[in-house]
Amino acid sequence: MISAAPLSALCCTGAAKTCLRLAIEHANTRKQFNKTLGNFDLVKKKIARMAADVYAMEAMTQVTASLIDRGLEDYMLETAMLKVFTTERFVGCGQRLLPDPWRLRLFR
Repeated sequence: MISAAPLSALCCTGAAKTCLRLAIEHANTRKQFNKTLGNFDLVKKKIARMAADVYAMEAMTQVTASLIDRGLEDYMLETAMLKVFTTERFVGCGQRLLPDPWRLRLFR
């Protein structure tokens, strides 16, 4: 039986991928000052950071899953690191998506 940490990491990774997809769609459709949001450097930077986080989350999840699949006897340290990393990165993705007034209320 697999511990809950890898499952939690999978959920966070999948949710972060969805956040990234929605952010890209929004940036490519929403217009401000007669330009799409995706044309602004700050938006590009935020989306690039989210993409890098999602990539790292997927890579770390795959490495940890391969350790479990190979029958490694003790993988608790790796799963703990995976859970902490993916949870923090997912929260970071959510914080980048929310406007400042909402972020201040939700993440105090």
